[in-house]
Amino acid sequence: MTTEDRVRDPERLEALRSTGLLEVRRVPLLDQVTRMAVRLLRVQAALVTLIAEDRQVILSYTGTGGLPPSRDVPLSQSMCRHLLVDDAPLAVGDARCDERWRDIGAVARGELAAYAGTPLHAPCGQPLGALCVIDGRPRAWDREELETLGSLAVMAEAEISSRSAERARQELQEERMFLSALLDSLDVPVSACDTEGRIIRFNRPMREALHGPETPVHSSHWARAYQLFDADGRHLLKEEELPLVRALRERFTGQEVVVRRPGRPARRYLVNGHPLDSPTGHRLGAVNVGHDITARHRLQMLRDTQHAV
Repeated sequence: MTTEDRVRDPERLEALRSTGLLEVRRVPLLDQVTRMAVRLLRVQAALVTLIAEDRQVILSYTGTGGLPPSRDVPLSQSMCRHLLVDDAPLAVGDARCDERWRDIGAVARGELAAYAGTPLHAPCGQPLGALCVIDGRPRAWDREELETLGSLAVMAEAEISSRSAERARQELQEERMFLSALLDSLDVPVSACDTEGRIIRFNRPMREALHGPETPVHSSHWARAYQLFDADGRHLLKEEELPLVRALRERFTGQEVVVRRPGRPARRYLVNGHPLDSPTGHRLGAVNVGHDITARHRLQMLRDTQHAV
């Protein structure tokens, strides 16, 4: 795989995006890492870089002299991008004597002679960029210095993992908020449970219909907690007859359920339900959708009575 192929690898770019670091201007802990690198290795500068599809992003920079580089650097001017192919540390004693780096402006201008870098990875193992140190004078990197750089890279990766986990939590929260708003916007009652039979979601129409607790109530108590009766309106549903319990076992349509809340008129619903499975076939839970047929049922009863008379 070439350097360009590795840089543009879709899985790597997705791992990079999922960290959320491309949108961050400053990460204090990474600044501490680069400061420690400059102090411990006695170098001119230390950087934490991310290799995006079209540029190198300098996420942290500590230097002992001169102006800090621009945050975005063309890939053609990046030595760090070469770490992605072998996914291994790179140490260069004098870049000016190595034809691989002759097109890099900092090398041509004499600003960069010695370079040492080690890859930084996402929690999934994809290489995202590098922790590197540079010096304006040639130097032979010894084993202890490279081990120190590797230890600092572990600290940087820990912060990247923390950021990735926080970004994942935020995205999950946003997805849940979106799903909640979407379900609440529906005109029909919807309820869902997990594989253990714990109710995990009532939408707004369902809450209005049941007026019961939207809390972890065991399925054996659902009928009494929500006053769920069978079609005759006189007998509480047995646990195995409850729509959500049925939906964990099978797909069904047209089950009539009567809700009789104290002090409120009885309501009749036609309920459909089915299991929820992952693409791999793993059972995730079940969902029910109810349709209020109270008015239709009353009209039919009136017609039947008129017909009987």
